[in-house]
Amino acid sequence: METQQRQLEEFVVRDGWTIVARELSPEEWWLDEVWILESTWTPAGLRVFLSFLVDPQAPGERRKGDHVWAVVATAARLTSRLHLEPDVPLRPHWERGRRDEIMAQLRSLRARVRGEAG
Repeated sequence: METQQRQLEEFVVRDGWTIVARELSPEEWWLDEVWILESTWTPAGLRVFLSFLVDPQAPGERRKGDHVWAVVATAARLTSRLHLEPDVPLRPHWERGRRDEIMAQLRSLRARVRGEAG
């Protein structure tokens, strides 16, 4: 998980985002971590949330970083594990096929704010 997060951080920075905050211990059992991203590209200052989701079938007791199975980008902080945006699975070698899905979610959020189709 740590390697995936490091890779993801590199990808979002290259795509014009800065991680302005990390919520490392959310109270919700289904969230492992939440990043607040801020756009450095137009529209500069736009904030979005990147949430690392815990596998709903994970055992009750787990350490931070265990059983994280997906990530999702949203315009507002998630308040429920049920959401409309698609989860992007973080399986082994996820960066080969799934990196573009995560980046597309972030670009879509940016485009919506600019009033573009996204």
